[in-house]
Amino acid sequence: MSNVSGTGEPFIFEVPVLRMRRNIALAYVAFFLLLALVIPFKVGFLRFLHGLETHPGVLVVYFIFVAGITIFLRLAYPPRATRPRLEVKPDSIRYIPGKSERLSGEPTGEAPITPRSDEILLTRNLLDGLSDGHRLIVSAAGNVEHEFKIDFLTHINAQQARQIADGITSATGLPVRLIQRLQSSGGVKEIPWVPPARKANLKLSAALMLGFLPFIGGGIVGYFVTQPADIVSFGLALWLCELLVISTLGKHKWTRRTALRGLTTIFTFGASYAAAAVFVFTVLRHR
Repeated sequence: MSNVSGTGEPFIFEVPVLRMRRNIALAYVAFFLLLALVIPFKVGFLRFLHGLETHPGVLVVYFIFVAGITIFLRLAYPPRATRPRLEVKPDSIRYIPGKSERLSGEPTGEAPITPRSDEILLTRNLLDGLSDGHRLIVSAAGNVEHEFKIDFLTHINAQQARQIADGITSATGLPVRLIQRLQSSGGVKEIPWVPPARKANLKLSAALMLGFLPFIGGGIVGYFVTQPADIVSFGLALWLCELLVISTLGKHKWTRRTALRGLTTIFTFGASYAAAAVFVFTVLRHR
C-alpha cells in the first residue's frame, strides 16, 4: 500500500547538467571572450575603432562572438524551466522532458500510484551492451502496472540515485529498487544496479578535443583555404566526424530523436567554426 512510511510531500528531481558539457561550454565562452579582446590588441585600439566604422565585417565578427557567448552560457546554465525533471506526488510520478527533448519529440511519461502498487523500480537498460536509457516502473505483486522511459542525459551516480530513491519513497511510501536490465538476442537479464560513487570520465581529454574541433578546423581553413565552397565542405566533414566520434565514445544508438538532437549541434559548431575562420583570416593572415 502506498504512503505506508512516506510523508506525502511532493518531490521534484531536476536532471543536472552534465559536468563535462558545462566545462566545455564555459571553455567556448572563454575562447570567444579571448578572441574579442585579442583583435583590438593585435590591430591597435584606434585602428580597431576605425574598422568598426568602415568595415561592416568587423561588426559581423563581433556579432558572432556575442551570439556564441550567449549560446554557450545558456548551454552551461540552462534555465530551470527548460531542464528535464521528475515530479513525484503521493498518487503519481511524472517525467517532464526538457525543452530540447520536447522539440525532438520525446513524450512526457506518467504513472499513477494505485492502492495495489507495492514497489517502484528504477532501471538502467543496456541493449546488446549499448545504453538504452532509464525506465521507471510501478509494480504490484511482481507485475508491471505502469512503465515509462526517462532520459537523464547522463549517467546517474550513487548520490543522485539515492536522492531519487529517497524522494520517491518519501512522497509515495513505496520502496525503490535499482535494477540493471541487460537485453540481448538471448533474452533479458536483470541484476542489481550499483551506480558509481562518482562518475569517472576517462574520456575527458577526447571530449575537450572535440569541443575545440570547430575552432581548430576554422583556424586551419582561415589560414590556408580561400574558396568558400571548400571552407563549407571542410566544415561539414568535420561536423560529421564529430557526430561519429561522439556516438562511438558514448555508445549511443541512432534513433530519430538522437538524430534530431545531433542535427541541432550544427548551429553551435558552425558559429564556432566561422568565428575561428574569420578571426584567423582577418587578423593573422591579413595583418
